[in-house]
Amino acid sequence: MPTRVIDVSGETLRLIDTRAEGLKHGKYVTLSYCWGGPQPVTTTKASLEQYLRVLPAEELPQTISDAITVTRELRVKYIWVDAICIVQDDPEDKVVEISRMTGVYNRSYVTISASTASTCHHGFLQIRKLEKTPIRLRAEYSRHKKGSVLLVTDPASDEPIHKRGWTMQEHLLAPRLLMFGSLCMEFRCLSGNERDGGTALPFNIQQDGIPVMEGRVASVLYSAKYGGVPDARRKNILKRNTFLYRTGLMSLALRLTGEKYQQQGILIEQWASIVEAYTQRRLGFLEDRLNAISGIAKKMHRTELGEYLGGIFSYALLSQLMWARAEGQAPLPRPSEGYRAPSWSWASIDGQVTFKNHMWSSLKTTASLIEFSIQPKSEVERYTKYLSGMVHILGEAAPLKLVEDPPSCELVVPQSHIGLSLALDAQEFQDMSSLDVFLLQILNDSGVTRSLVLQDNNDGTFRRVGYCDMPQYGDEAKELRVGWYRKEFSIV
Repeated sequence: MPTRVIDVSGETLRLIDTRAEGLKHGKYVTLSYCWGGPQPVTTTKASLEQYLRVLPAEELPQTISDAITVTRELRVKYIWVDAICIVQDDPEDKVVEISRMTGVYNRSYVTISASTASTCHHGFLQIRKLEKTPIRLRAEYSRHKKGSVLLVTDPASDEPIHKRGWTMQEHLLAPRLLMFGSLCMEFRCLSGNERDGGTALPFNIQQDGIPVMEGRVASVLYSAKYGGVPDARRKNILKRNTFLYRTGLMSLALRLTGEKYQQQGILIEQWASIVEAYTQRRLGFLEDRLNAISGIAKKMHRTELGEYLGGIFSYALLSQLMWARAEGQAPLPRPSEGYRAPSWSWASIDGQVTFKNHMWSSLKTTASLIEFSIQPKSEVERYTKYLSGMVHILGEAAPLKLVEDPPSCELVVPQSHIGLSLALDAQEFQDMSSLDVFLLQILNDSGVTRSLVLQDNNDGTFRRVGYCDMPQYGDEAKELRVGWYRKEFSIV
């Protein structure tokens, strides 16, 4: 059981401290919703004792009230709501509860998703209203059966729930998910999904802010426990793989078939997809960039993936360094609220990122990883807060001076290197007319050499400031490779 839950079984509501009442096991529901600003009712140090006696039901916002109604209809006694079950003005309580988020959602009976509510005041049990008039088409099912079908725009990807950062892990960690959407109600679980209207999108159709696997099954949970993506249509394979992992035989089976590294690549591929979709979403507090995905990271962290390094895993580390600002994502100021992550992690900047390569098992790295390290703030915060991090890499490198482009006042590659495609990670050099950097080749992928852009810290270390592509073959590539040499870099 979570540390605190709301008891909805009586006429009055009250907050339960499960440890004080010796409540170790029990069925409870979790709520995934958009805050949409300050909450009218939150648990604080001052209100905690009062809420343990009685919770002011009449003051609760509509979304939470609707979730309590659904919980009662499901005949479940308890519900967990973050605004009320976490002491919001107690930093220590928040650190502990965020670290337990994986278990809170993973062990819940079902997670209710208030998909249509953009704020806690909107609720989600109101009568649905279509924004656009459906198109009616005549249809013939067989020689003797005729009728019509209605075509409507499915607004699922535009629903508010898919635009908030925190709700991604709340959905992906839920073993059962009950979504109250603008077009239909949908139930998802490990075996598949059912909806009371509309047509589910085909698998692998990418929607903004949604990983490719979310629309089909809770494959993050399956991957974390058993590896790979389950196929509900192939029950025998699903049962066989589940059995192999539960009995500890899958590692042996993968070694015997030579598929061990392929399995690790699948997990890294899934993690990249999650990160890309997650960074499209909004956070109320930018400093939550690692917090709001820590539950998924913790659940997916298998021994085969090595260490978790503030947003990436040490397995295939060099390949995972090949991220960049997404196309169309303007550079944002580098975070200034304190140390968040090493410069080589996507978590060190704000905004949407994409990984430049997705063939994890077949990439040819040209650089050598000598060592790496990460220092979490505490053991409890090993997935969320860090003091320092470093990667030590040996590879082909070359110095380059970026120059100011007068029309845009941005730093760009000089005319002599016009064949390079370079993007800076953040908005931080707007007052400089030039910048000395190093390009460090990391790998070759599909005829492209992918490199990091590094700035010298003048203390024996470097920091990542950008990403660069250059052609791997041809006369242009030969010209661009003049002056490159082997060099070691400690990147922090």
